[in-house]
Amino acid sequence: MLNWRCNCALHASAPPTPRLHHWSENAGQQRYAGRSATVGALAEEEGHHPDIYLAWGKVRITIWTHKIDGLSRSDFVLAAKIDQR
Repeated sequence: MLNWRCNCALHASAPPTPRLHHWSENAGQQRYAGRSATVGALAEEEGHHPDIYLAWGKVRITIWTHKIDGLSRSDFVLAAKIDQR
């Protein structure tokens, strides 16, 4: 999962909820719009609800488990499946 970063730093300035983040820039807008739809469909199959931010030439995907307010195994599984698509 080289395309993902975790904000899991153990210091005071770290956000309170650990999350996995993926972002990309400078590819065609149509490619990112299609990728967002693919990620949404995959997340629905997995029963997951990632945040997907789409702007011109950019996409950011953030994954975490709301129920536990942190990361679970299913978050890493979804990230790996997204990488495979």
